[in-house]
Amino acid sequence: MWAEFALACAVLCALLFVPGALALRGAGARADVALGSAPLISLAAYGAVAVALGCVGVVASTALVALPVLAASLVAWGLGRGRSRRPFGRTQRRRLLVLGAYVLLGCAATVVVLVSNLGTPDSFFQAWDNVAHFNLVRSMHDSGVWSTLETTYYPGATAASNPFDVQPHFYPAGWHLLAVMLMDVLDGLSVTAAANVVNAVTCGAVFPAGCCLMLSRALGRRPRAVALGSVVCLAFPSFPWNLIVRWTLYPNLLSLAMLPAEIAAFMCLVARHAPRRERASSAVALVVGGCSLVLAQPNTVFSAAVFLAPWCACRVWEWQLDRGSSRRRAGLWTLAFLALVVALWVGACLAPPLQGVVGYYWDPILDMESALNGVTDLSFGGGEDRRALEVLVGVGLVVCLARPRTRWLAAPFLFCCVGFVIAATGPDEPVKHLLTGFWYTDPYRIAAMAAIFGVPIAAVGLDGASDALLRLGRVAWRSMPPRAAGALAGTVFALLLFAPAVLVRAGWDHLVWEDDYALLATQVAERSDASRRTGYDAEKIAFVERVLELIGPDELVLNLPYDGSVYAYGVSGLNVYWRYMAGYDEKSESELPGSRLLRRELDGAVDGERADVLSVLEETGAKYLLVLTRDQEEMAESYVPYRPRDWRGVQPLGDDTPGLEVVLAEGDMRLYRIDPSAWE
Repeated sequence: MWAEFALACAVLCALLFVPGALALRGAGARADVALGSAPLISLAAYGAVAVALGCVGVVASTALVALPVLAASLVAWGLGRGRSRRPFGRTQRRRLLVLGAYVLLGCAATVVVLVSNLGTPDSFFQAWDNVAHFNLVRSMHDSGVWSTLETTYYPGATAASNPFDVQPHFYPAGWHLLAVMLMDVLDGLSVTAAANVVNAVTCGAVFPAGCCLMLSRALGRRPRAVALGSVVCLAFPSFPWNLIVRWTLYPNLLSLAMLPAEIAAFMCLVARHAPRRERASSAVALVVGGCSLVLAQPNTVFSAAVFLAPWCACRVWEWQLDRGSSRRRAGLWTLAFLALVVALWVGACLAPPLQGVVGYYWDPILDMESALNGVTDLSFGGGEDRRALEVLVGVGLVVCLARPRTRWLAAPFLFCCVGFVIAATGPDEPVKHLLTGFWYTDPYRIAAMAAIFGVPIAAVGLDGASDALLRLGRVAWRSMPPRAAGALAGTVFALLLFAPAVLVRAGWDHLVWEDDYALLATQVAERSDASRRTGYDAEKIAFVERVLELIGPDELVLNLPYDGSVYAYGVSGLNVYWRYMAGYDEKSESELPGSRLLRRELDGAVDGERADVLSVLEETGAKYLLVLTRDQEEMAESYVPYRPRDWRGVQPLGDDTPGLEVVLAEGDMRLYRIDPSAWE
């Protein structure tokens, strides 16, 4: 099983990095930039081909999507290679070594924190968003429609049995596209295993490679700080780990993981003295990469603006001084630029197309004291503090503010810290929507941004720690190479940052000090253990698999989703009728009357007095009823939206109900065959 998981990771890396790197090399990018920015190109290209196939009605496959992209990339690489052959010197090799260190350490951290604690490759976390993610991946796989413009939970012939009036629509399905491409290549790979692979590659390779480019642009004058960034790029719990373990926002995970490479492309495009060919390749990465961000999760575009606005303001200041302007005039130009940014921000907040996002209100999750403590201890209210990381970020902030060229780095990080406090504690007021509305006023997404923007600050702090070690070494041993000081500081802090997760994985819990990585490793192990969770546990999964063996994947099955069967389609492939987590209350405007009638009145048809219910049942074509538990307390504990009164027509049905034949039974789990003729 794990061999297939490793193979899937290798396949996904090839899909993400090979075409994009070839295309960018052809456009004139350096080798390290081409590799680090490659996912920006590849994902957008796959999404465009998938949309085109959907428009012409062609069933998609990985070959049909990937081969045209690879062919176009090879042509671009060949044309670029023919125009220019740039020397591959020592500097380029050093940059590639640094990039390799980022990816190598990123993969190691991902294995320690995430992969090694999954239990099995197809483990999954039971969470609200995962119902949607798994349903959509399964739907794309079953239908062959991979277009982000035509997403649905009820593909093909099953569209007629959709209990909601929801037509295929746009949804940022970049993450789901990668998962379904893997399932198509590796026959037999489950939806949940594909999801774990995409998350692992995103954390271990995509994000670290992009971070390397971002730090190279932001801290280019401090190459040691850039190299030491490889130690801290995955050290913040709020990104990427919290978006997997505690808040399953997988599309946002992928989009934010590509954000550093997009930022680096912009910085290269407008930087002074950048070679023309590098500007050209950066323009390609920026424009095409923007499409990738939108394909994965559009709000990341605003995350890029948060980071780049202070940097651009500094560039305006420097540009004016270089032209001979006075400091007063340069300050006025800088203020004018910032005023323009604020005006554009407010205009976007007021734009009608964005009101559904900006106007969304997230209830407070913390009091003010807890939120402030979450910022200062870098847990952002999601776990234990990170003491070693606190030291690095504290030192890094001091150093950044002390150096004119790096002062701007503090602004995006501090903006996110303030935004987190407002999102986590603030009432439904305009300032909350103005500052955090582009991220649904969700404090966890703001915290994820703070982690990304904190990486260069932590790298500067680790570089400062290296300087301190260098001075101590010269006092104690009279001489100490600068590289040795950096290596020693990086090693010490790597042990302090990641050792708790390693110790937990090794079973040495008694040696673990209180740390968020120890908690993360434990939570991954507990939440992915199907034998220990309530809801859709191992026993229910095994029962549904036996149901599939008996009736196949095409027969429509009525179900009570909160007994765990809300996952039965996405995870197992059973054609259940109710696949949505919510929308079954009186406020729902999209649920069809027939669905509501079945939920509330199906038991009334048993006496033959409800011909209308029998008519709806016949229209659905459902021949079976699935019951995975009758324990209402378990359902209420596992699924917040569950209310017994919404399912009063389904819950009373059982072995003694006329017209229900027991096809499969185990404990209180049942598969019934429905015989409507007994109810007439």
